[in-house]
Amino acid sequence: MSGFYQSETWKLISAYIFDKPIFECELFWKKYWGTVKTAKKWPITLAWYQVLWVQFPDIEKKKFHIKEELEKAKRDIKHGMKDIFLQIWVTNRIRVSENTWTNRKEIEKNMLSSCSLKTSFRENMPLATIVIDLEQDLDTLWKQINKSGRRHIRRWVKKELIFKVAEWDEIKEFYDLWNKTSNFKWFNIWPEDEYNRLIKFVKEEKRWDLFLVKKGKDIVSGSIMLYDKEEAYYLYGATNRDLGNLWWHYFLKWEINKYLKEKSFKFIDLLWVAPKGYENHHLWWVSQFKESLWWKRIEYWGNYDLVFNKMLYQTFKILKK
Repeated sequence: MSGFYQSETWKLISAYIFDKPIFECELFWKKYWGTVKTAKKWPITLAWYQVLWVQFPDIEKKKFHIKEELEKAKRDIKHGMKDIFLQIWVTNRIRVSENTWTNRKEIEKNMLSSCSLKTSFRENMPLATIVIDLEQDLDTLWKQINKSGRRHIRRWVKKELIFKVAEWDEIKEFYDLWNKTSNFKWFNIWPEDEYNRLIKFVKEEKRWDLFLVKKGKDIVSGSIMLYDKEEAYYLYGATNRDLGNLWWHYFLKWEINKYLKEKSFKFIDLLWVAPKGYENHHLWWVSQFKESLWWKRIEYWGNYDLVFNKMLYQTFKILKK
């Protein structure tokens, strides 16, 4: 996996579509880019920084050098008292087993004691994901889908459903459906002006597709996919619940798998599932569906904060919670 969140595609989207200030830094002898986030709390504007997809060195072997590097990053990034912390999404992997939860807690303790990094109080990036390996043959991919998922797909193969890549007139229609789904399930989506700018950019640059399943004139299900070279990333999806919860998303995902495989993509990263051992995780309902499309599960070390200002950090933590 290339590290999509350090790719040129995501950098351009962050800077020119979402209008986020970009900065560059060095962490552990490698160049990274990140975004600056701000919040106006009278009478000052607070700032915090975020670098995504960072590979950590071996803590046991390079503990002293890691501390040196983090102190250097703190000096390079912090510009004043208003700067609160740097959040790092550490993408080293945890071996998936029955002890995954225990191993994660040990890593968190070690990161605090050895590197003075606090486990982030907000999970801004996924602790785990599901990856579908498109280099496998279709029969193997089919067998990885759970039994009920295959039943739903067979059911809709026989019906008059249309799978397609969205055209310009359908992109606005999907946003309305996505907005309705977000209100029903209580999650945030991009504002419509950002969505329209993003679509214009990625459509022209051929860095995305919006895949749809339609029943007659109605969109019944849709998924936004972003591309980076031979890799595809599932960002968001929506299903038309006015027509009933009829499991159209299974059919859509299977058709996407076939389409991207034909286009020589190597894998699909479904992004965002609940980590093992977290029974009350807020993504449990998403995880159930994505795990039913199973190929390979990846557990990341997670999100960690390098604190610049302890007092502001504690205040900010309370406000955000």
